[in-house]
Amino acid sequence: MRRRTAFLAVAVLGAVLAGACASSSGGDAGTSAKPEPTTSPTDVEVEVVTRTETFVDTSRATDPPNTAPERTLVTTLRYPDGGGPYPLVVLAHGANGHPRKFVQLTTAWAQAGYVVAAPAFPNSNDEAPGGTTVGDYVHQPGDVSFVVDEVLRLSDRRDDALFDRVDGDRIGVAGLSMGGATTYGVAFHSCCRDDRIDAAVVMAGILAPFSPGEYDLSGVPLLILHGDADPVLNVGLDADAYAQVSAPKIFVTIHGGGHFQPFEDVVDPADAMVEAVTTDFWDVYLGDQADAFDRLLADADVAGLTTVQHDAG
Repeated sequence: MRRRTAFLAVAVLGAVLAGACASSSGGDAGTSAKPEPTTSPTDVEVEVVTRTETFVDTSRATDPPNTAPERTLVTTLRYPDGGGPYPLVVLAHGANGHPRKFVQLTTAWAQAGYVVAAPAFPNSNDEAPGGTTVGDYVHQPGDVSFVVDEVLRLSDRRDDALFDRVDGDRIGVAGLSMGGATTYGVAFHSCCRDDRIDAAVVMAGILAPFSPGEYDLSGVPLLILHGDADPVLNVGLDADAYAQVSAPKIFVTIHGGGHFQPFEDVVDPADAMVEAVTTDFWDVYLGDQADAFDRLLADADVAGLTTVQHDAG
């Protein structure tokens, strides 16, 4: 990681993500909830199964204030009702976030043919005892890897509805804000890089410091989306990451976009674009749909709303 990025991350991480705790509030008064989608991007109705699983990692403790001898991850799963095997995508919420704030986005991915696992991190979700602990982000890449392990284990169980329906060779990770920092960690940092990750999406994120080790920003296709009116994490933080990361990479700047509004379940002008572009990205790098890259660039190019940079490598 370059010196400038390291300095910025250390200097702003605590204050910035603490601000996100107050800002990333999907269901706050004054916002309108998005309706749940009923159709896939191809306008063919796809039934989506939603279930909750509690995964408990007994090998790692939870730090104060939510002290426990293990890390408990209550995880929302969404996937198509029938068929498969499907690629797996793990979604990491932001500070003071929760999987319930991403119903529309995760449903869109499931309708497009993905198994989506969205854990509630024990010290950063909005129901965590004592409130969000920003420093717990350093443990969340390990949580993502553990959730991958557990979902693949379900797919190996003959008595589970997910039996033989998850493709362990096609795995993606996505995250918002503190979840974006988590995504950078699990996809690119030597402390906690999971080599099973095949593609990554960062929404309004930051290259946060992890220890020990360093970033190697190569080997995983990356899509970044960030609003240029984000009051919590300046768009320049993700722009700096984009400048460092190796191709293939795509950067979508959302003009006038806030911090969480384009991604969580509140009405926002960027809603349709975010759903389409992220799904296109999964289709390219997890779904082996080569023609989806042109569709991604077309969906990301919305006059007056977005600017797109890309390097297909």
